[in-house]
Amino acid sequence: VLNKHANEEPVAVAAAAKQEIPQNVQDAIEKCLRKRPADRFQTMKELGKALGYEHEEESTNELTEPPNQNR
Repeated sequence: VLNKHANEEPVAVAAAAKQEIPQNVQDAIEKCLRKRPADRFQTMKELGKALGYEHEEESTNELTEPPNQNR
């Protein structure tokens, strides 16, 4: 189990999910799970942007609502 965890990429999000997941969310999850830390998001701002959130102002930590994903 440890060898598999250390050396194999995780199962694709879409294959593991029991419901449809928007592509940008799948991509973000897969990037979060990458083995090498340098290949992951380096900041929460990068992750938020990948998920469709945008900062309202540079001086705040609050995020706006994500765009409608046609759920």
